[in-house]
Amino acid sequence: MDQLLALANLLDGQVSLGSTGLGWWTRRFELRLTRSEHLWTPRTPSFVKALDTIVSHCPNISAFSIVLVTPIGLQLRALPKLCRLELTCNLTVALVSLASVTDTLETLWLTLTKRPPSRYIPEKLYFPRLHTLVFSRTYVPAITEEWDMPSLRTFIADDNSWPDQTIVENGEQMITQHGESIHRLGIVTPIIFWTALHLCP
Repeated sequence: MDQLLALANLLDGQVSLGSTGLGWWTRRFELRLTRSEHLWTPRTPSFVKALDTIVSHCPNISAFSIVLVTPIGLQLRALPKLCRLELTCNLTVALVSLASVTDTLETLWLTLTKRPPSRYIPEKLYFPRLHTLVFSRTYVPAITEEWDMPSLRTFIADDNSWPDQTIVENGEQMITQHGESIHRLGIVTPIIFWTALHLCP
């Protein structure tokens, strides 16, 4: 938190250099909040203001990596060039965060901190440019069941916590939906190898 405020103050206090201020060259921004910090920062105006200040001075951020416990005040649409998003959070927070950037994302890396409920109802999302989708730690087919991803070329699900048969079903579900367009498929078990060859021409 202190580092975030210090960075915001530094950027705000810089001597204007036209279009090439200190933040102009920033392409990647990583934010890691501890649980104790994050529980109160969304309700803290100084935190939201600091984050807004940093983003306003870094208009060319194309990759944003963040660990979240609850949604923060920043609207990701404030990052007009954002094309790569790396989120570590639960599914509810992820969906709230994704809602405003589905049109621009090209790469999405989700590390879900817990599985969605068994009665999870899939949400419809449209990602016209998304070509790479990666799930670390947790993947459940229902999450992407209603996601429209016409540009998808790479799908990786690094989830070895399921029994083998469930992994097979998970992999087959994604391949059946997007196999004709997928060029790179990463599943933690080789069991679906022949299915993949058949459905991913």
